[in-house]
Amino acid sequence: MEATLESRHNAEQPYGDWGVLCAYPPFKRARDVRAKTAFAFRYHNGSDWPYLDGLYASERLRHGLGGARYALTRWWEVCLESGWAGPVEYFAPPFGRGSLLQGWSSMPAHVALEVGIDAVNAPSVEPRRGPKATAP
Repeated sequence: MEATLESRHNAEQPYGDWGVLCAYPPFKRARDVRAKTAFAFRYHNGSDWPYLDGLYASERLRHGLGGARYALTRWWEVCLESGWAGPVEYFAPPFGRGSLLQGWSSMPAHVALEVGIDAVNAPSVEPRRGPKATAP
């Protein structure tokens, strides 16, 4: 997951270091996508969802992998860099943000407060390079 979903490690996605993708590679078949999800890196097709970032960071910590800080904070850094002062539902570089003031986007803060700053700052292990994912 670190090698594929963390944008900083995924050189195949074209937008640089912007957060944790909710899916990769983007879905391509028309029957698999609808509305906002029909576009690569938008909504449920690869955008960053802070709620899911919190779940991902929590699992990294639970399994002793470290590296949770990126998932817990990168989304917020991008929000501030983009001028979005409130928590967002989701966002993606080519499309901007979803709804503002999303309570469920407090999940990263919950995880950070639950485990403490020392655990959040623990270094990551080297990402494993698994088999190449293919689009459905």
